[in-house]
Amino acid sequence: MRTFSVTLVLIISLWTALSPLAAGREAASQYDPRAKGPFEVGNKTHVFIDTSRCDPATNSARTLVTEVWYPAVDDASFLPRDTIREFLGQWDDLVIRMLEEEGAPPEELANFDRETGAARDAPINVDSAPFPMLLFSHGNGGVRFQNFTMCEYLASHGFIIIAPDHTGNALVAPLETEPVIFDENLVNFSYWARMADLSFLITMFEQLNGNDPDGFWTGMLDLLRVGAFGHSFGGATVAETTRRDQRIQATISMAGFMFPWRLEDFEGSSMMFMIALEDSSVEEFTWLMRVDYRILSPPKFKLEFLDGGHYTFTDACILLPSLFGNKDGCGTGKRRWGGEEFEFIGHDQAFSIINPYATAFFGYNLRGDEHMGDFLEENHAPENIRYRKLMAE
Repeated sequence: MRTFSVTLVLIISLWTALSPLAAGREAASQYDPRAKGPFEVGNKTHVFIDTSRCDPATNSARTLVTEVWYPAVDDASFLPRDTIREFLGQWDDLVIRMLEEEGAPPEELANFDRETGAARDAPINVDSAPFPMLLFSHGNGGVRFQNFTMCEYLASHGFIIIAPDHTGNALVAPLETEPVIFDENLVNFSYWARMADLSFLITMFEQLNGNDPDGFWTGMLDLLRVGAFGHSFGGATVAETTRRDQRIQATISMAGFMFPWRLEDFEGSSMMFMIALEDSSVEEFTWLMRVDYRILSPPKFKLEFLDGGHYTFTDACILLPSLFGNKDGCGTGKRRWGGEEFEFIGHDQAFSIINPYATAFFGYNLRGDEHMGDFLEENHAPENIRYRKLMAE
């Protein structure tokens, strides 16, 4: 199946290059991955209901609050910026009070009023469509917007990013009827539910791409170019979903591992592992991430942060570091080996490395951008990361 899909991608790529829309996509693909892309960014919130599954978190059909970031029209630069608070919907005050009761200080709660880089419900850039689709899966007890800066960056480079709150496993999923809080008793259930969530969303957007009743998504997605990325439990989720759902062709696992018992299931796909050497949340599994990289077939990539922690790969350090990331990616910590105190790499510096590598990875593996492949050949931050890659046998 993967070989057939790759052949179709090549055929579609040839047709695309000859179409009137090629100029816009070519401009995006030639942009430097180390800088924000040429597109303005919009975001929308959707609620999808999978009536085929009963969710023990709600005792009803599986419901997914889903954020989508996408390339917007140039005039979106004049529209108001979205705020973090908007991601919480009608339950914003309730959730913020809950976080206050958990010990979040006022200066961190004020971060929910900060502006993002996206304009909510901005018109999509029809002239440069269709765009490759990326799925994002948050960590255990995380939220769909925990990597909003990364999602915006990728959208600015011509990708559509689809990120659900995995209901019951998210810190809070703001459903229309109630806010569903994280339930640690559902973690085992969530492992299987998360994978079904991602495959379900691919199918939903296939349908919307064919005929969106609102007209917004019709023809906007390149469904032959699908990738995924996730953090921690989300990293494990996207890796296992890639093994099971052959529609996904390129995957980044950040601080997540997988059990690749059937390596043939990964044929035709590409993997990148991002690891933090000072990760105290999953420290006992970092060896498995390296094994995962070693045994997979190319193209494959591995990026290890020397002074990174578990939450280095998220926006926790600029949102709620006291509750998420303190001593494990934010501020100061102690070395896993030796115990000496050190300073974690800062958020902005970390993402000045993460974002370009992620952009180049998806640009190379989904769009076939040669200059993105050239970027992936080198370690561009040797003072901060160890980097290995194998582009071909």
